[in-house]
Amino acid sequence: RRNQSLQEAILTIFIFYAAINSYQWREYAIITNVVMKYYNVSAATVDWTSIIYMAFYAPLVIPASYILDKKGLRVAGLIGGLGTALGTCIKVFSVGRDSFWIVLVGQGILSATQLLIINLPPRIAAVWFKPNEVSTGCSLGVFGTQLGCPLGFVLPPIIVKNHENAEDIGPNLKVLCWGLAAAIIPGALAKFFQDFPQQPSKLPNITQFEERKLQAKFSLRSFFESIKVSMVNVPFVIHMVAYRINIAVFSAVSTPLNQFILQYFPRNHILYLFDLFSKRRCIYVRFGTEVENFGIPFYRNCWVDFEFLVLEFSN
Repeated sequence: RRNQSLQEAILTIFIFYAAINSYQWREYAIITNVVMKYYNVSAATVDWTSIIYMAFYAPLVIPASYILDKKGLRVAGLIGGLGTALGTCIKVFSVGRDSFWIVLVGQGILSATQLLIINLPPRIAAVWFKPNEVSTGCSLGVFGTQLGCPLGFVLPPIIVKNHENAEDIGPNLKVLCWGLAAAIIPGALAKFFQDFPQQPSKLPNITQFEERKLQAKFSLRSFFESIKVSMVNVPFVIHMVAYRINIAVFSAVSTPLNQFILQYFPRNHILYLFDLFSKRRCIYVRFGTEVENFGIPFYRNCWVDFEFLVLEFSN
């Protein structure tokens, strides 16, 4: 019963932090025209608030994986949570019209800590869940990231209006930044997360017992050997390339999406951008649970995303 309560608490906090982090991925890019007017910067500069997430991914993915393998779930989760809180709170000081560089600093911290966050779901599932619950736990862990991303499309255009007077945009940006900073509550949640044990007192299965013994023998050499083995595994490489193409297409479309729309509808205001990514995730989690309960194997790492755009046409 105690392990189950810890499972729920860990997943709740992780989903919360993951959602807030991924929310800020497209936070400024989806209102590029408004940000350009207020900060007096170019569209390419605003795009870097989103591009920086991918730019940091390549050089930092291996160090992030090393931290997770070496220090474990608790340390990686704490760094990811505190990093998200730090990056979010830094942007509170970016409301000044000459402070766009502070926005980029905050986004840089968020993008670096995101690497620890997105690596956690499979580890949480492997450490804290029974064999017949692993994929459900992993699905729920990924849900936070997929929930925050569409919210990052929907909420900023609603909160930050395209006022004729650029000075009137400042209060809207203040609401955007302070709202996130208030939601993150870094001190209380970080302390709560830190008190969690590194792993459950009673292991759910024998496989995890063996994994715990291997973790005790972890070394830098074994870490890089595991990477080498993965990179010569043809199915893994194919899956990796396919996934990166998926993310590349998604990023290539969503980052300059505001500019695409306004180029063809210059007199319209983007009110909502609904990304069914999160809705698909809800269906994905429920269906995955039912499949597990029946004991039917299901490969669920390939999907197709659809985006719907709802425009409010102005006169």
